[in-house]
Amino acid sequence: MRKITPILTGIIILLCFNCIVFADGLPDLTRKGCINLTMKYEGNVVSGGSLTIYKIADINFNNSEYNFVLTDKFKDSGESLENIQSSKLASSLYRYSKQNSISGKKQKINSNGNISFDDIELGLYLLVQEEAANGYSKISPFIVSIPMRENGVYIYDVDASPKVEIEKNKQPSDNPNNPPNNPSKLPQTGQLNWPIPVLVVSGILIFIIGWGIKFGRKKKKYEK
Repeated sequence: MRKITPILTGIIILLCFNCIVFADGLPDLTRKGCINLTMKYEGNVVSGGSLTIYKIADINFNNSEYNFVLTDKFKDSGESLENIQSSKLASSLYRYSKQNSISGKKQKINSNGNISFDDIELGLYLLVQEEAANGYSKISPFIVSIPMRENGVYIYDVDASPKVEIEKNKQPSDNPNNPPNNPSKLPQTGQLNWPIPVLVVSGILIFIIGWGIKFGRKKKKYEK
């Protein structure tokens, strides 16, 4: 009996350990999450503009596993969620939302370049920038998972800043087909090219007439 007791104790410990692992293997549906972003360009914060968030998928449990299923608003899009990091998928779902008048939650970016979507349910979210900061281009649509799993741990408060890539608007000088104005030149109030051929023709006529008059005078002088 003494030999059996340690064996039973070991079995019980293993069973408890397995139960803990199983419990940690699935996200907690009772929790909610948030998505935080900091808009930066070359290390400097960029304030202004806004972001719009759309919930595109819910969590679906299947025995000891889970996956994402498109919400009722997006289920007819026919899109696959096999690669949620695909920029093509994000752009396609955004086009679908516009074509079907699906509204999202819009929020302004504060003066520190920060924006947070708090107290949101678990699932997949599409983030779109329809209004960029002054002087900057819109960021591409992207998808964020709540929760996000890293190193076997579920993260419910997700920092999506690494996904954000801001670009400045191209200035006119960057476009070879649209050269910048030269400030050293005075502004022209009209087209100045047209008098040139007129002046040339007038000069030739004056020369011919003058030459004819001079030749005529010489001819009369010889006739006398």
